[in-house]
Amino acid sequence: MLDLSNQALHILPQDTPFHLLQYSPNTEVPSTIFTNPAYSFASVIRTPEEISLVISHGSKEKLTCIDGLGEAEESDGPWLALKVRGPMELSMIYRQTSGG
Repeated sequence: MLDLSNQALHILPQDTPFHLLQYSPNTEVPSTIFTNPAYSFASVIRTPEEISLVISHGSKEKLTCIDGLGEAEESDGPWLALKVRGPMELSMIYRQTSGG
């Protein structure tokens, strides 16, 4: 249930850029990704088509490889993120579009 006791949303810009790197689905992801002090955040998403890694790294330049994994098939970023604090329903971020 949504806590409406404090209805204010606080938007907190994050300083560290985020990067997305995509690898083939059979890539072995070393556990050092999660213990590397250069990455303040690391997430691995595995689908049948690919492995996507989202990492927060101090580099403002585009990253194309990660230690232990080598060159990514595709990469994107850097992006800056926002942290939202407060009661936020999914309907506040979901926007339905018309058409295809």
